[in-house]
Amino acid sequence: MRVRTLVVMLMTAIVIVACAPSGDGQGDPVQLDGTNWVLLTLDGQPALPGTVIIAAFSEGQIAGHSGCNSYFGAYTLDGSRIGFDAIGMTEMACLEPEGAMTQETAYLEILQAVTEVQLTDGQLSMWTASDEVLVFAPAASTP
Repeated sequence: MRVRTLVVMLMTAIVIVACAPSGDGQGDPVQLDGTNWVLLTLDGQPALPGTVIIAAFSEGQIAGHSGCNSYFGAYTLDGSRIGFDAIGMTEMACLEPEGAMTQETAYLEILQAVTEVQLTDGQLSMWTASDEVLVFAPAASTP
């Protein structure tokens, strides 16, 4: 039983690594087109339990889920420089979990202010000029 569990864990790790976009861990230019990410931390704080924040990149567009609402917009990428433009979203209110709307507002504000992106050890990090940071892990599918 232990060997079987270890084999399953090893195979899962191999699939995750194989599906992650490549980078050398040194901040080389990142290719985002066709990638999907799930937020791990928002400016150093983990995403609220009971919420999922997704970012999917395709042909110069970003779309996803911001914890309560869906969002969409355009992005430009030049090496490690990135910018987001015309971010729009649905306008539902989520009362649970507590703090979901505050987290969503913070996420979208930081996302629109992001200027740098880096892929390191399979995680995508985005920074603003004031050093706010979003950290993502690869997501399994498009939102």
